[in-house]
Amino acid sequence: MDIGPSRCHDREAHTARRKRVMSEPTQPHDRLFKGLLDQPGTAGAFLRERLPPGIVALLTDDPPVLEPGEYVDAALRGSQSDRLYRARLRGGSDLFLYVLIDHKSTPESCVILQLLGYLLRIWLRVSGGTAGALPPILPLVVYHGARAWTASVSLRDMIAAPDVIKDYQPDFRYVLIDLGPIPDLALSAYPLTIYQFSAMGC
Repeated sequence: MDIGPSRCHDREAHTARRKRVMSEPTQPHDRLFKGLLDQPGTAGAFLRERLPPGIVALLTDDPPVLEPGEYVDAALRGSQSDRLYRARLRGGSDLFLYVLIDHKSTPESCVILQLLGYLLRIWLRVSGGTAGALPPILPLVVYHGARAWTASVSLRDMIAAPDVIKDYQPDFRYVLIDLGPIPDLALSAYPLTIYQFSAMGC
């Protein structure tokens, strides 16, 4: 399924092909953060520190469950990777946390269109393609490029139309986690865990 403008997708695919030899991220932040995300307990603690407080208050104390699967386009996996977690809400329902790790050195506005497609894929999988209530998905984008992130975090803000028309357009926001200006030991309030991952060469 093609998601996002073709020029943006072609540019991403070209970048991914040039980086195909990079099967694993080479930036220290990339390796460190992926190591954190692969440990549900540590990932849960880290994500709680980055999620809006109102959402954190709704979560149970149980660590999130790492779900299998990838949702990033195959052509873009040299520049993006992802993780999907299932978290439990205090009311008894589930909240999915979708983390997109962007390995590019500069931000691109088409990331939000790619996210829209990835969210659709997740909903189709968890719903089995059948009608009914859909579970909420909270998307997060992790970025550590050299330039500050300037792309909009809201799809509605990117749609050029009067508000009366925007009311009938799809909309969502994502949580941005910019690792660039954050020292390794400041990535989390759990410095011992960060140190252990750093010592292992993550």
